[in-house]
Amino acid sequence: GLDGNFNDDWRYEVAFNYGKFESHVDSTNQMLLLDLDGNFDGYLLAKDAVRNSAGQIVCAVNADANPANDRPDCVPINMFGSGSVTREMQRFSEADIYRDEEAEQMVWSAYVSGDSSDWFELPGGAMGFALGAEHRTESAYSAWDPLTAAGATSLNTLLPFDPPDLRVGEVFGEIRLPILAGLAFAHELTAEAAYRYSDYNTEVGGVSAYNLGLIWAPVQDVRLRGNYSTSVRAP
Repeated sequence: GLDGNFNDDWRYEVAFNYGKFESHVDSTNQMLLLDLDGNFDGYLLAKDAVRNSAGQIVCAVNADANPANDRPDCVPINMFGSGSVTREMQRFSEADIYRDEEAEQMVWSAYVSGDSSDWFELPGGAMGFALGAEHRTESAYSAWDPLTAAGATSLNTLLPFDPPDLRVGEVFGEIRLPILAGLAFAHELTAEAAYRYSDYNTEVGGVSAYNLGLIWAPVQDVRLRGNYSTSVRAP
Protein backbone atom coordinates (compact mmCIF):
# COMPACT_ATOMS: atom_id res chain seq x y z
CA GLY A 1 0.00 0.00 0.00
CA LEU A 2 0.83 3.68 -0.27
CA ASP A 3 -0.22 6.44 2.10
CA GLY A 4 0.72 10.01 2.80
CA ASN A 5 -0.39 13.57 3.48
CA PHE A 6 -0.96 16.55 1.24
CA ASN A 7 -2.61 19.97 1.33
CA ASP A 8 -1.33 20.35 4.92
CA ASP A 9 -3.89 18.15 6.66
CA TRP A 10 -5.37 15.84 4.03
CA ARG A 11 -4.52 12.15 4.02
CA TYR A 12 -4.69 9.46 1.33
CA GLU A 13 -4.21 5.71 1.22
CA VAL A 14 -4.17 3.20 -1.64
CA ALA A 15 -3.87 -0.47 -0.72
CA PHE A 16 -4.04 -4.00 -2.09
CA ASN A 17 -4.60 -6.98 0.19
CA TYR A 18 -4.42 -10.63 -0.81
CA GLY A 19 -5.00 -13.72 1.28
CA LYS A 20 -5.30 -17.41 0.52
CA PHE A 21 -6.07 -20.36 2.78
CA GLU A 22 -5.51 -23.97 1.76
CA SER A 23 -6.41 -27.08 3.74
CA HIS A 24 -5.96 -30.81 3.19
CA VAL A 25 -7.51 -33.16 5.76
CA ASP A 26 -6.93 -36.92 5.85
CA SER A 27 -9.52 -38.96 7.73
CA THR A 28 -8.50 -42.57 8.21
CA ASN A 29 -10.49 -45.71 9.04
CA GLN A 30 -13.92 -44.47 7.96
CA MET A 31 -16.51 -47.17 7.35
CA LEU A 32 -16.79 -48.13 3.67
CA LEU A 33 -20.32 -49.06 2.56
CA LEU A 34 -20.51 -48.83 -1.25
CA ASP A 35 -18.34 -48.58 -4.32
CA LEU A 36 -18.57 -45.67 -6.77
CA ASP A 37 -21.26 -47.49 -8.75
CA GLY A 38 -23.50 -47.83 -5.68
CA ASN A 39 -22.88 -51.53 -5.14
CA PHE A 40 -22.38 -52.96 -1.66
CA ASP A 41 -18.74 -52.88 -0.61
CA GLY A 42 -16.61 -52.93 2.49
CA TYR A 43 -18.60 -53.29 5.68
CA LEU A 44 -21.90 -54.11 3.95
CA LEU A 45 -20.27 -57.10 2.28
CA ALA A 46 -18.16 -58.14 5.27
CA LYS A 47 -21.00 -58.16 7.79
CA ASP A 48 -23.06 -60.55 5.63
CA ALA A 49 -21.12 -63.67 6.63
CA VAL A 50 -22.26 -67.27 5.97
CA ARG A 51 -20.80 -70.76 5.86
CA ASN A 52 -19.98 -72.15 2.44
CA SER A 53 -20.39 -75.75 1.37
CA ALA A 54 -17.06 -76.61 3.02
CA GLY A 55 -18.22 -75.18 6.34
CA GLN A 56 -15.94 -72.13 6.13
CA ILE A 57 -17.17 -68.67 7.19
CA VAL A 58 -17.06 -66.48 4.09
CA CYS A 59 -18.73 -63.37 2.73
CA ALA A 60 -22.17 -64.24 1.37
CA VAL A 61 -21.30 -62.67 -1.97
CA ASN A 62 -18.74 -65.46 -2.45
CA ALA A 63 -21.18 -68.24 -1.55
CA ASP A 64 -24.17 -67.39 -3.71
CA ALA A 65 -25.07 -68.93 -7.06
CA ASN A 66 -23.67 -66.01 -9.10
CA PRO A 67 -19.90 -66.28 -9.58
CA ALA A 68 -19.86 -62.99 -11.51
CA ASN A 69 -20.19 -60.97 -8.30
CA ASP A 70 -17.52 -62.79 -6.29
CA ARG A 71 -15.12 -60.69 -4.21
CA PRO A 72 -12.08 -62.82 -3.38
CA ASP A 73 -10.68 -59.94 -1.24
CA CYS A 74 -13.75 -59.83 1.03
CA VAL A 75 -12.95 -60.63 4.68
CA PRO A 76 -16.03 -61.53 6.74
CA ILE A 77 -16.22 -59.49 9.92
CA ASN A 78 -17.08 -60.82 13.38
CA MET A 79 -18.78 -57.99 15.30
CA PHE A 80 -19.28 -59.92 18.55
CA GLY A 81 -16.80 -60.08 21.40
CA SER A 82 -13.93 -57.93 22.58
CA GLY A 83 -11.03 -57.98 20.12
CA SER A 84 -12.96 -60.03 17.59
CA VAL A 85 -12.33 -57.57 14.75
CA THR A 86 -8.91 -58.28 13.27
CA ARG A 87 -6.78 -55.85 11.29
CA GLU A 88 -7.59 -57.77 8.09
CA MET A 89 -11.31 -57.30 8.76
CA GLN A 90 -10.75 -53.60 9.34
CA ARG A 91 -8.75 -53.10 6.17
CA PHE A 92 -11.54 -54.46 4.00
CA SER A 93 -14.37 -52.70 5.88
CA GLU A 94 -12.76 -49.27 6.07
CA ALA A 95 -11.53 -46.53 3.75
CA ASP A 96 -9.13 -43.61 4.11
CA ILE A 97 -10.81 -40.44 2.89
CA TYR A 98 -9.76 -36.82 2.51
CA ARG A 99 -11.03 -33.29 1.99
CA ASP A 100 -9.44 -30.36 0.13
CA GLU A 101 -10.50 -26.77 0.79
CA GLU A 102 -9.34 -23.30 -0.12
CA ALA A 103 -10.50 -19.71 0.26
CA GLU A 104 -9.07 -16.65 -1.49
CA GLN A 105 -9.69 -12.93 -1.19
CA MET A 106 -8.37 -9.87 -3.06
CA VAL A 107 -9.19 -6.35 -1.93
CA TRP A 108 -8.35 -3.07 -3.68
CA SER A 109 -9.11 0.05 -1.63
CA ALA A 110 -8.43 3.77 -1.74
CA TYR A 111 -9.60 6.75 0.26
CA VAL A 112 -8.87 10.40 0.94
CA SER A 113 -9.80 12.32 4.07
CA GLY A 114 -9.39 15.85 5.31
CA ASP A 115 -11.24 18.98 6.37
CA SER A 116 -12.36 22.30 4.96
CA SER A 117 -10.06 24.53 7.04
CA ASP A 118 -8.32 25.89 3.89
CA TRP A 119 -11.64 27.07 2.44
CA PHE A 120 -14.17 27.70 5.19
CA GLU A 121 -15.19 26.83 8.73
CA LEU A 122 -18.55 26.49 10.41
CA PRO A 123 -19.23 28.13 13.78
CA GLY A 124 -18.11 24.90 15.48
CA GLY A 125 -15.00 24.37 13.33
CA ALA A 126 -13.90 22.93 10.00
CA MET A 127 -16.00 20.35 8.18
CA GLY A 128 -14.39 16.90 8.10
CA PHE A 129 -14.87 14.40 5.28
CA ALA A 130 -13.71 11.09 3.82
CA LEU A 131 -14.23 9.63 0.34
CA GLY A 132 -13.22 6.21 -0.85
CA ALA A 133 -13.74 3.13 -2.98
CA GLU A 134 -13.17 -0.60 -2.59
CA HIS A 135 -13.35 -3.71 -4.74
CA ARG A 136 -13.38 -7.23 -3.31
CA THR A 137 -13.13 -10.61 -5.00
CA GLU A 138 -13.71 -13.75 -2.95
CA SER A 139 -13.65 -17.42 -3.90
CA ALA A 140 -14.23 -20.60 -1.91
CA TYR A 141 -13.92 -24.30 -2.65
CA SER A 142 -14.42 -27.50 -0.67
CA ALA A 143 -14.47 -31.06 -1.95
CA TRP A 144 -14.32 -34.49 -0.36
CA ASP A 145 -12.85 -37.53 -2.02
CA PRO A 146 -14.99 -39.33 -4.66
CA LEU A 147 -16.18 -42.02 -2.22
CA THR A 148 -17.48 -39.52 0.33
CA ALA A 149 -18.99 -37.29 -2.35
CA ALA A 150 -20.92 -40.31 -3.65
CA GLY A 151 -22.26 -41.21 -0.19
CA ALA A 152 -20.28 -44.46 -0.15
CA THR A 153 -18.93 -44.07 3.41
CA SER A 154 -20.49 -43.73 6.84
CA LEU A 155 -20.41 -39.93 6.47
CA ASN A 156 -23.23 -37.96 4.89
CA THR A 157 -23.12 -37.45 1.14
CA LEU A 158 -20.88 -34.38 0.81
CA LEU A 159 -20.90 -32.92 -2.68
CA PRO A 160 -18.24 -30.43 -3.83
CA PHE A 161 -18.81 -26.78 -2.91
CA ASP A 162 -17.57 -24.63 -5.78
CA PRO A 163 -19.68 -21.46 -6.13
CA PRO A 164 -18.92 -18.66 -8.60
CA ASP A 165 -16.56 -15.95 -7.39
CA LEU A 166 -18.14 -13.16 -5.36
CA ARG A 167 -17.26 -9.67 -6.60
CA VAL A 168 -18.28 -6.45 -4.86
CA GLY A 169 -17.54 -2.86 -5.91
CA GLU A 170 -18.17 -0.09 -3.38
CA VAL A 171 -17.95 3.67 -3.03
CA PHE A 172 -18.43 5.52 0.23
CA GLY A 173 -18.37 8.95 1.81
CA GLU A 174 -18.53 10.41 5.31
CA ILE A 175 -19.02 13.95 6.53
CA ARG A 176 -18.86 15.64 9.93
CA LEU A 177 -20.39 19.10 10.43
CA PRO A 178 -19.43 20.94 13.65
CA ILE A 179 -22.40 23.31 13.75
CA LEU A 180 -21.79 25.00 17.10
CA ALA A 181 -19.14 24.85 19.82
CA GLY A 182 -18.27 26.65 23.05
CA LEU A 183 -21.63 28.36 23.52
CA ALA A 184 -24.13 28.37 26.36
CA PHE A 185 -26.27 25.24 26.06
CA ALA A 186 -24.20 24.30 23.03
CA HIS A 187 -20.81 23.17 24.20
CA GLU A 188 -20.98 20.99 21.08
CA LEU A 189 -23.54 20.50 18.33
CA THR A 190 -22.31 18.23 15.56
CA ALA A 191 -24.08 16.49 12.69
CA GLU A 192 -22.66 13.39 11.00
CA ALA A 193 -23.59 11.45 7.88
CA ALA A 194 -22.21 8.47 5.99
CA TYR A 195 -23.22 6.67 2.80
CA ARG A 196 -22.00 3.50 1.07
CA TYR A 197 -23.14 2.03 -2.25
CA SER A 198 -22.28 -1.61 -2.96
CA ASP A 199 -22.68 -3.43 -6.26
CA TYR A 200 -22.69 -7.24 -5.99
CA ASN A 201 -22.34 -9.62 -8.94
CA THR A 202 -25.12 -11.75 -7.40
CA GLU A 203 -28.91 -11.40 -7.26
CA VAL A 204 -28.35 -8.82 -4.50
CA GLY A 205 -27.28 -6.29 -7.15
CA GLY A 206 -26.81 -2.67 -6.07
CA VAL A 207 -27.66 -1.74 -2.47
CA SER A 208 -27.18 1.32 -0.26
CA ALA A 209 -26.34 1.76 3.40
CA TYR A 210 -26.35 5.08 5.24
CA ASN A 211 -26.10 6.68 8.64
CA LEU A 212 -27.32 10.02 10.04
CA GLY A 213 -26.33 11.23 13.47
CA LEU A 214 -26.54 14.26 15.75
CA ILE A 215 -24.44 14.98 18.85
CA TRP A 216 -25.48 17.65 21.35
CA ALA A 217 -23.55 18.53 24.48
CA PRO A 218 -25.36 21.34 26.31
CA VAL A 219 -22.46 21.43 28.79
CA GLN A 220 -19.08 19.77 28.78
CA ASP A 221 -20.03 16.81 30.97
CA VAL A 222 -23.38 15.97 29.38
CA ARG A 223 -23.61 14.48 25.90
CA LEU A 224 -26.71 13.34 24.00
CA ARG A 225 -26.48 11.33 20.80
CA GLY A 226 -29.14 10.40 18.24
CA ASN A 227 -28.60 8.10 15.29
CA TYR A 228 -30.59 6.68 12.37
CA SER A 229 -29.05 4.11 10.06
CA THR A 230 -29.82 1.51 7.44
CA SER A 231 -27.46 -1.42 6.85
CA VAL A 232 -27.44 -4.24 4.33
CA ARG A 233 -26.75 -7.93 4.82
CA ALA A 234 -25.89 -9.78 1.65
CA PRO A 235 -25.29 -13.46 2.42
